[in-house]
Amino acid sequence: MEKTISAKFDEKALTYHSYLTLLNQLLTEGKTTGAYQSPELTEHARLNIGRMQNVMQTVAIVPEIKEKIAAITGPQTWYVLTEGWCGDAAQSIPVMHAIAQLNPNITFKLLLRDENPDIMDCYLQYGKSRSIPKLIVYCRNHNRELFNWGPRPVALQEIYDDLRESQAPFEIIADKIHSWYAEDKTHSIQQELFELL
Repeated sequence: MEKTISAKFDEKALTYHSYLTLLNQLLTEGKTTGAYQSPELTEHARLNIGRMQNVMQTVAIVPEIKEKIAAITGPQTWYVLTEGWCGDAAQSIPVMHAIAQLNPNITFKLLLRDENPDIMDCYLQYGKSRSIPKLIVYCRNHNRELFNWGPRPVALQEIYDDLRESQAPFEIIADKIHSWYAEDKTHSIQQELFELL
């Protein structure tokens, strides 16, 4: 499948603000985004709102990234495939958004994974898993992808894979993931995006 972001994806994309508004609206209805609904997923989405707010308030973008972002002169669109219940997305999307906001040439958009299977299936983790979040940085002048990142920093992905292989319960995996993010303080995602920029 060709990795092309067409106009139809732009039509379905959300701004950061509209994404947060949608998440909050759905929570008032006892729901979250995505094809599957359950009280557990809704609770994850509720917790994720708090996580996103915390990251937004505390993230400090390093000077090296600021310099690279300032050097971008052509139009880019940063797409992120996500869902409201995804804990990794809650930890990383505010960082991506904060970086994108540093340059008016960058447009930041969010696509709901379950509503966009065509594009999600171009970015399967290990060729089989619809893992999110997935950042796709797209150059508008040349109509091509510059790079993609996700669903989580490399060091955390290794921990996650080990936990999954050992068949650890979801609650243990989630606790380990969020503890890792809290200790990392967005350092790893910033470093990895710096290397890709």
